[in-house]
Amino acid sequence: MINHIKFILIFILLDKFKQEQIIIDRAYIENPALYKNEICSYNGNPKVKTNQTIECSCYTSFVDEPREDYKKYVGNQMVHCSYKRKKRFTTFFLAGLVPMGFDYFYLEHYIYFLIVFISFVLMVISYIVNFFMSYKLKEMYEGTKYKYSDKSDNNSRNNRGYKSNKKDEKEKLKKCVDIHGIINRVFSILFIIYWIVDIVLQARGIIKDKNGVETENDMDSLFSKEET
Repeated sequence: MINHIKFILIFILLDKFKQEQIIIDRAYIENPALYKNEICSYNGNPKVKTNQTIECSCYTSFVDEPREDYKKYVGNQMVHCSYKRKKRFTTFFLAGLVPMGFDYFYLEHYIYFLIVFISFVLMVISYIVNFFMSYKLKEMYEGTKYKYSDKSDNNSRNNRGYKSNKKDEKEKLKKCVDIHGIINRVFSILFIIYWIVDIVLQARGIIKDKNGVETENDMDSLFSKEET
């Protein structure tokens, strides 16, 4: 019984496919221009080599779908020019605006975007922490926060011990600020180098999107002056 049902379902599906193929072939015969445009996804200039083969010259903003699972077919013809490319100027602008990885977010490299974004945020937090530590150290050296009195010998002895402890605290804090400052400077230099390299790579279109498609080179058209 189950085998009979399977056979009937397969027969229905095959018959439906044949009917669709007949409709497509009929559409091609009756209106070949529409059929060709459909094959080229209306994003390219169709060129017929034979009655069964259509070549599409895609516009610069479009390419063939690179992902197998997302490719579509009309009859036995693959739909071309259905994948829209990312704009190179947008990636260049995002890379040059702030080095936070938004150009990689635009290209859908989300993991790399998170790495760059978190690194940038940590660097900013590190500078803020270093600023407050430096401010505290400055207060300690200027004596604005810790004041001592010498009203009696006992107080003087206690103050000497208190001052000694504070001196050790100041030395430790100063060493921490110095080390932290060196780390910040090194990290900043590396980040600036990354920033410059990233801008150059995006401007030249070397970085592709997550599907391996190059960005559309719209830089020349944006900056070139129209002839009047």
